[in-house]
Amino acid sequence: MLPSRTILRSLAAFLLCAAAARTASAQCAQPAANGQIYNATGANLDGASSQNLAGTFSAADNITVSASGTITSLCFWGRYNSANIPAANVEQFRVNFYTDAGGYPSSTVFAGPFTLTAAGSALTRAVVTNAPNSFVWSANLTPGIAVTAGQCLWMEIVGDTPGAVLADRWRWSVHNTTALKDGFAYQVANGAIYSPAARLGLDFSWAVNIAVATPACQFSSAANSLCSSAQAVIVPSTLSAINGTRGQLVPTIPCKGSSVSGPGLWYSVVGNGTTYTVSSCGNTNYDTVIAVFCGSCTGADNSGLNCVNSNDTGPITCAGVDAALVSWPTTTGLTYYINVFGYQQAAGTILDLQFATNNTQASTHPPCSSDFCPVDLTGIPAASFEPDACAADTNGADCNVASSPGIRTIILGQTCAGTVQSGGASRDRDFWELSGTLPHTAYRLTASAELPTSIFTLNGACVPGTSIGTVNISGLLTYCDAFQQEWTTDATGVARIMVTTSEYFGLPCSLNRNDYKFTVTAAAVGSCCQPITSCQVTSQAICSVIAGSVWNSGGTCSPIDACNGVCCSGTACVLASVGECTAAGTVYIAGGICSPNPCVATSVCCRGATCATTFASAAACSGSLIAGQVAGAAFPSGSACNAGSTTAPCCYADYNKTSGVSVQDIFDYLNDWFAGSPYANTGGNGTPGPLAVQNIFDFLNAWFAGGC
Repeated sequence: MLPSRTILRSLAAFLLCAAAARTASAQCAQPAANGQIYNATGANLDGASSQNLAGTFSAADNITVSASGTITSLCFWGRYNSANIPAANVEQFRVNFYTDAGGYPSSTVFAGPFTLTAAGSALTRAVVTNAPNSFVWSANLTPGIAVTAGQCLWMEIVGDTPGAVLADRWRWSVHNTTALKDGFAYQVANGAIYSPAARLGLDFSWAVNIAVATPACQFSSAANSLCSSAQAVIVPSTLSAINGTRGQLVPTIPCKGSSVSGPGLWYSVVGNGTTYTVSSCGNTNYDTVIAVFCGSCTGADNSGLNCVNSNDTGPITCAGVDAALVSWPTTTGLTYYINVFGYQQAAGTILDLQFATNNTQASTHPPCSSDFCPVDLTGIPAASFEPDACAADTNGADCNVASSPGIRTIILGQTCAGTVQSGGASRDRDFWELSGTLPHTAYRLTASAELPTSIFTLNGACVPGTSIGTVNISGLLTYCDAFQQEWTTDATGVARIMVTTSEYFGLPCSLNRNDYKFTVTAAAVGSCCQPITSCQVTSQAICSVIAGSVWNSGGTCSPIDACNGVCCSGTACVLASVGECTAAGTVYIAGGICSPNPCVATSVCCRGATCATTFASAAACSGSLIAGQVAGAAFPSGSACNAGSTTAPCCYADYNKTSGVSVQDIFDYLNDWFAGSPYANTGGNGTPGPLAVQNIFDFLNAWFAGGC
């Protein structure tokens, strides 16, 4: 940042602070005392998505008026997710006021919806200087909302500009002062009903034209919602009818790769030398995680605790809605603290929480010690660190160096370091751009982190404000693990690294374990002679994931000794050897050429929810299924795979290819998805690779659409 710009911003901040003594800011006509204003000179706390689009959320915050009157106007603060900001004359927001359901918004609309536009409600906006793509909006609420003193309502503000897209969604800014702060705001998927499970543990920024007081609509947390008030339990025993919605989300050290990401209830047990087990199996209606700690419940973030063990998803015998089961050998007399919380803000009811012992002395009795593995940053120069302090995010607005000046440009072999965090409404993203990378070239990424971290390599052009690029590979780092991955650049040769937390909750900077580092180097390459595709020069790691491939260190693809014929896999024609074609169950033509293409497919191979043209027979298609997975196979007529269709030639919804489409297909699909089956990559070709939650949505859309 230029010194002159620093001076100007400091002057602007001074003027804003002076104006705030009378009003929320020079940009908002409402008095500062009439809401939870956003301090334009304070910390930028980002915001939570609230946009009327599929795949995003709606958000609400509580408001209590201190005197009877009519709410006729308001201000609110927010930002757009990208630099693609709609013109002020087309912007639109939807505002609803809901009645209180005992600490969260009910399904009853008290007033609204109000549609805020420049023409209809005098909607205006002004720039907020300390955050990218951020504004404060002012608008009238016509004909107004009559309220009585002490009445508590829930105000929902949602971006509703016509033509908006997910990448450019609007985010309601988090309240960054202490005034009226109570930590009760909610966020739900569009169309969903608010519930205690959707609590964010923060507040949004707004102000209205009448006086307000500290919000009165809050629910009381359970007595054991804090570690310091953990409920003592005798082992063995069973606790029944546990209301998980009354827990609290208190940031706590990560445990075995899981951060505390939802409202939790705390329990304590004293070890007796046997192995203890705590389980919610078969008895919960929400996604539970169970984490076991030892140590002391000290500090706001339970900094005196040490991780013992945790579990998010129990074994296959553990029934229930993603129930959890965790076991550990105990030490006689040592107190253990168990946090039972909902994954990513989930909450609900546990019918029976079981505490058990195997009644056999464990072979080991571990002392209470920290499993923290600090990342060694010794010798890394300042120029190799991200420019932001922990919780700042100037290099996370988008992936383009020009529009996000905080992004570092780095070179191969340079060890880089930074911090990431997640505090509830958003998570920090760090972008790094590599220089000197070449097209179609293999590179190796080596990384380590102090907290559960997601790391991505991105290929290709980046459109400022709208795209993070093409995700090539991604990986999850858990602390104490060294992560290593190789990838190949695309035709542009452009490569970037994005680092972020694995979850949106539970990893604040106050935990003091937010560091990561990584190095990118050129990967050792050789010739990869593949059974289904032509020879390519790549690394051994990349070649090894292609079934039947042979890698030769330092080899090239010219001349091609092992790939001297034509291998027909449906319509796919490649140079390959006889052995490779035979192993793949395809047709070999000695000395052939692929131009013109001699390979003609008359049928396609449908496996689960995928389609491939690379099999020459029904036997080869069904014979390629992976043992132990439930996807079925079919070999219908067709020369090409589904083009914009989920029904022909392959019926994706008929996952098991047995007796047509039925509910059983959903169960079989989910079974394979959790097993990582390539046939659960809806619309894919059955090639092994990472799965995403979007695959589930795509399959369910196909199933409900029917047609086959």
